[in-house]
Amino acid sequence: FDALANMKGVQVTSSSLTNTSVNTRGFADVGNTRFVQLIDGIDAADPTIGHAVGSVMAPGELDIESLELIPGAASALYGPNAFNGIMLLKSKSPFDFQGLSAMVKMGITNSKAGGAHPMGTYSLRYAKAFKDKLALKVNFHYMGANDWTANDIKADRNNPSSKTDLTGMPDFDGVNLQGDESALVTIPGIGTLHRTGFSENILLNNQEARVLKGDAAIHYKLNEKMELIGAVRLAQASALYQADVKYAFRRYQAQSYKLELKSDQFFVRSYVTNTVSRKSYHLGALGAYVNESFNPSYRPVDGSGWINDYVTAFLGGAAGFAEYDPVAARSYADRFMIDPSTGNYVASLQDTINKVRSNLFQRNPPGAKFFTRATNWHTELFYNFKQIKWAEVIAGGNFRYTSVFSDGTLFDDAPDDPNNAQPILTNTYGVYTQIAKSISEKLKVTGSIRYDKMKDFDGHFTPRVSMVYSPNKNHNFRASFQTGFRFPELTFQFIYFDNPDAIFLGGASSIASRYGVHNGGAWTKDSYDDFYYQGGRLDPTTGAILTNPGNVTLETANIAYVKPEQQQTFEVGYKGLLAGELFIDLNYYYSSYTDFTGTQVVVGKVSTTHQGTQIDAGRLWSLGRNSPNTLHSSGVGLGLIYNLPKDFVLNANYNYTTFSGTLEDGFLTQFNTPTNRFGIGIANRKLAKNFGFTMNYRYQQSFFWQSLFGETTIPAYGVLDAQVN
Repeated sequence: FDALANMKGVQVTSSSLTNTSVNTRGFADVGNTRFVQLIDGIDAADPTIGHAVGSVMAPGELDIESLELIPGAASALYGPNAFNGIMLLKSKSPFDFQGLSAMVKMGITNSKAGGAHPMGTYSLRYAKAFKDKLALKVNFHYMGANDWTANDIKADRNNPSSKTDLTGMPDFDGVNLQGDESALVTIPGIGTLHRTGFSENILLNNQEARVLKGDAAIHYKLNEKMELIGAVRLAQASALYQADVKYAFRRYQAQSYKLELKSDQFFVRSYVTNTVSRKSYHLGALGAYVNESFNPSYRPVDGSGWINDYVTAFLGGAAGFAEYDPVAARSYADRFMIDPSTGNYVASLQDTINKVRSNLFQRNPPGAKFFTRATNWHTELFYNFKQIKWAEVIAGGNFRYTSVFSDGTLFDDAPDDPNNAQPILTNTYGVYTQIAKSISEKLKVTGSIRYDKMKDFDGHFTPRVSMVYSPNKNHNFRASFQTGFRFPELTFQFIYFDNPDAIFLGGASSIASRYGVHNGGAWTKDSYDDFYYQGGRLDPTTGAILTNPGNVTLETANIAYVKPEQQQTFEVGYKGLLAGELFIDLNYYYSSYTDFTGTQVVVGKVSTTHQGTQIDAGRLWSLGRNSPNTLHSSGVGLGLIYNLPKDFVLNANYNYTTFSGTLEDGFLTQFNTPTNRFGIGIANRKLAKNFGFTMNYRYQQSFFWQSLFGETTIPAYGVLDAQVN
């Protein structure tokens, strides 16, 4: 996928050697839930996280016939979530591409932090046809390397641009330290306390980035126009995955099984995709629970623990530790884990890490391992009404049934009993039609409309209309108006995560309604903080105000259940071939976005229960919700291809992207796109007999990166890719 970065309008973001995220038209992320990947018609997204895990489910390089990338909203034909674009990968037919092929790529990764390590990619493909009726193919692919080593332990995640060394501060949260993310308590005269973080190399059992995958397909031609296809694809991967927190994916498995009947006029396709993660773990939770294992932050029985130890030492109550010294106070509070005299970890650290790593998340004893299993059952059909002569008419529809299960480690699939978790079930369906009509030999108009419905959400129509004017075969001008929408990813709908700061709760009504904190069932955090710090208290069960010496008015937070994001886009463009040598592709677009999803922290008005345990009134909740504000983006893209003499080809592209609009507190726009980007390249596949080369250079301006993990400015940089073959 790295080569896609050289295409006009494409932005590629990599958080791991095995996790490359493709994006167009802004709002990039390391896991792009607004961009769809279809592999031979199969949605490659893992339902658990809402996006494809890099190229894990993609065909190996030897089996890719074509790749089509459609930027911008494509919901009218391809359904929800094709919000910022869609990529269509087509594998090779065993009828058309036969024989045995093999590929080996070997190299070295080298960095100051991680050192030098070998990496390799190995692919094998075999295809055979029998008398133009039956054909089969098999593919195997393996990639192995050491992943990027994260070693920024000096920068504060909440203040990354600071030139001052903040590592000894009470609230230090290292960018690549784990276990120091949560604010424990704010103490006058000291500040907000965070636990001591661990560097990732201490917590990780390895740095491996591995992908092993294989697929097989049988094609049978029923007649000259009709073909039956059965295909299976299996993959297993290990990698580091950076989202709002960092995960170590271990033995992550993905499978797909497809049966398809197609002709030149229709297709019927059914497939099942399944993803399973059994050994993966949450690095932040691993660090936090290792800390708690050595010295709990707070023991309710007697008030002892890490917080009390820190305050005691800071105020001079620990012999041999300097008072009013945050470094000395931390050293005293960490003394059961780190020997204050040597600065070394105690001998039992690794055993404790291994134990926490093997225990399940949100269980007792608490651990960092999570379990997820997600399955999609999907059926779709398409028909081309060729018998209609006055226009080109197509229609289609699909139905998808989804099951997700986390055994209570991620989703709210065990709300009453941790030992009786049940899969969460949801479904979507959609229908669409498109009509294209040539008004004249030079003007063609196309209109399409689609309707989609998902459980827990109202149905949505997405219309699209476009016009193409072609004065001759070498030039065309186009204009379009299109709409798109995106159902929230399943984690945003169904998550239940009891974090020390707040309980993260999904916004789907079928899950969230039992807790009663939506639709007026909570106080705003600002008003509650004012109430609490002036001595106000609530009854933990009824939520009744027990004391209010400051006479503070508590304000209601009226948070509705989450709904889909929406956008509208207007676009114009030109494609032309000048003098038979220079190809030009120019476009401009303007988009507006509404109902962007985000989170807001509120305070529960009354108590509720989870797994039989009371959650008191006054507990903080982080709720998924939509912003009422509107965002806007626009851009210009220019692509040039020039055929030079002697088979040399020169290419260049430029992209200009702008963004405007703000969201409320608690929402991140995450536009994450440079204003200016350009690329230039030259290639010759026939420089000599069996010899060719490709060289590309791309540059992007500095830009502001925003995510739940942190915010910083990405400096401008350029990349040179060169290849000889």
